[in-house]
Amino acid sequence: EEREAVVLSFCRNVRVERVEMSNAMVNDRLAEAWGAVLRSNSTLTSLNLESNTITTSGIEALASGLRCNSTLRELKLSNQALNFTQGAEECLADAVEANSALIRLSIELRSRRAKERIERALQRNRDAIRLHRLASVGVSPASALAGVRPVDWAAEAARVAASERFEYGDGGGDGGGDGGGGGGDSNGGGASQTVYVASGKVVWGQAKPEEREAVVLSFCR
Repeated sequence: EEREAVVLSFCRNVRVERVEMSNAMVNDRLAEAWGAVLRSNSTLTSLNLESNTITTSGIEALASGLRCNSTLRELKLSNQALNFTQGAEECLADAVEANSALIRLSIELRSRRAKERIERALQRNRDAIRLHRLASVGVSPASALAGVRPVDWAAEAARVAASERFEYGDGGGDGGGDGGGGGGDSNGGGASQTVYVASGKVVWGQAKPEEREAVVLSFCR
């Protein structure tokens, strides 16, 4: 009850923006308390609850809080010691789709459908923030979208096969990590590329199966 009291105190906190409670004995009861916090707190932007014991009821409570929250940008839930149901995963996907603020969520999901729904919603939020940022400096959404290039996976496979600088698998910078549906953001700018990163790339998830296969086979040469 002491830990729960500390968590619930964030309902009224207006100063703290980031909370780290990874591997901190956070169970469903504390996750439910965090759900209550998310419903009322308007200051917190990052919450890390990784490596705990959150299960179905905890995930559903956090999802309920996300539906009402408009300030949290990052939620980390990876590496829970116990399982939660696919129904809870779908509940979380519903909440992320209803949330316009969250742009990063780390969690292991069994439901491919829930994972895809969450990825699309997060990318939508990132795109909206990007367009709002551009509009704030006088760039219209139409002008911003006009400069976005389509993703060319055939060219990417050719670059990999020729050992040339690749574009979508670069591991540096936010642009390479989130390079959304248009693929307009290119490499992170590293001097050399010795690692190809597809994990977590939205553009990789949006590629056709044969396009991903072509990239994989390009490593043969």
